[in-house]
Amino acid sequence: FSREREGGPDIIIAGGGVWDKLHLSVTDEDQSSQEETIKTLASELKSMRKMFGASVVWFVPPIINTVALNSDEKRSQISEGNIEEMRRMYHELGVPQSASFILDGPHFTQDRVSDSFDGVHYPNHVYDAGSQIVLNALDQLWGGDMNKSIITRSYLPATSSLINPYLGMMMLCFVLIGLFYFDGYFGVGYLAQFFVKKMSLSPSELYKDAFDHHPESTAQDQTSKVEYNESVGLTGRSSSSLSRRR
Repeated sequence: FSREREGGPDIIIAGGGVWDKLHLSVTDEDQSSQEETIKTLASELKSMRKMFGASVVWFVPPIINTVALNSDEKRSQISEGNIEEMRRMYHELGVPQSASFILDGPHFTQDRVSDSFDGVHYPNHVYDAGSQIVLNALDQLWGGDMNKSIITRSYLPATSSLINPYLGMMMLCFVLIGLFYFDGYFGVGYLAQFFVKKMSLSPSELYKDAFDHHPESTAQDQTSKVEYNESVGLTGRSSSSLSRRR
């Protein structure tokens, strides 16, 4: 992320250590050289924060799935135990203290270790969780300055620019038509009266008929209930007569 001016980036995302542990920590000389490099890295991150006012995010390497590592060299050099020692070394040499925000890889991957297909890398949806953590932390890193990034300024219009009072009045009229004329189709339901002469097809009449008391239907319901009771009585009598015969 960079600003629309000279002076440097808004945010710096840095991380690493796993492949350095594999290729650059074989001998004691390599380890001492790596320690000096880490100290230089910590000082450079501090200078970037002071010089450009940039926010620095340090990505702590996620948990290593030692069982899934595909070579003996990796299992001996970058097992989870060795990488945990490397994390402590970075912490002791001041790299996390030089950052503005720490993305704790072991924290958001501790329940997804089995998803690591080669022991080191994770599927995209796991990394997506880490990127969401960083994006949610931007407000804290930038102190609520929404004009600090070219991305934020270009693609997020002001709320007042999305207001259109005429469209709002039009939607209010549609709602009032549907409310007072009992028509959920915003007046289109009345078009049926042009093809059928019965006035009872209007939405308002249909609404009243739906809640009116209909004596005919009530009488029919009572007649059906009587017929049902009589059929149940006949069935009970026939079953009792069969039991007596037995």
